[in-house]
Amino acid sequence: MDKVENGVNISPKHQQFVQQCEDKLVAICNERGITADSPQDFKNIAAAIATKGIIEQGMDKVEKATIDGSNFYIGSYSPHTKIVSVNVHEAVHIPVHESMEKIQQLE
Repeated sequence: MDKVENGVNISPKHQQFVQQCEDKLVAICNERGITADSPQDFKNIAAAIATKGIIEQGMDKVEKATIDGSNFYIGSYSPHTKIVSVNVHEAVHIPVHESMEKIQQLE
């Protein structure tokens, strides 16, 4: 396990998943001209959706991502379709370390 945020350790596999979520979110926002008040906003949203994907769906990769209104969706299609979403206006207020603690508890 490696250090991620504020002393919270999660597995490299989950770290990679959180990073995939952030990369997809940033790419979509760049394409659509959506900006954040702070770079931490993207990290908070990505960590929140990754946590939801891991805990609720057992996800470990992002194959599709989109923003529809104020919801950010991620999907994985193999071996089964798995989709989760978060409201970005709510998720932006969840600190990364809180999301990482939930993942750490699961591990």
